[in-house]
Amino acid sequence: MKFDKHTLWMIIGCGLPLLLIFIAPALGISGSVSIFIFIAAMFAIHLLMPMHHHGGHGHTHEQKILINKLQKQEIMNTINIKKFGLAFGITGALLYLGCILVMLTTGPEATVRFFNSLLHGLDSSSIIRTDIPVWEALLGIAETFILSWLVGACIAAFYNISVRK
Repeated sequence: MKFDKHTLWMIIGCGLPLLLIFIAPALGISGSVSIFIFIAAMFAIHLLMPMHHHGGHGHTHEQKILINKLQKQEIMNTINIKKFGLAFGITGALLYLGCILVMLTTGPEATVRFFNSLLHGLDSSSIIRTDIPVWEALLGIAETFILSWLVGACIAAFYNISVRK
């Protein structure tokens, strides 16, 4: 497999922060806030990542037309990583908001029944908390958005790598 600059940036953008998350406890860094900072850093790296810039200098008119056609074909066969990540992020955040809505509108027993049915009968009564502060819910929405964005971006990147010839 041939690695181009974009693939290298994707490996650095995903791999380095993930590696830091796993190495952090060995360095004495622990806690949910530090993990959130690493995840936010990974998200920021992906947003700031340089994208492809195709050159077309010094080509004849026919070569420019061919390059343009090839670029259009390449664009048609790829997924926009940032937009796909955004779609996944928004979807994840909406699902999280849906969970909040279920927990706010039903009682604790109905909430447990609902999540037990989603988890194929797994008993969730011992892990569901209904007294979640607003700041924790907002942090959860942000974390879910970031993680979902990263999942979408990775899926798009892996797809784009797999369709390259």
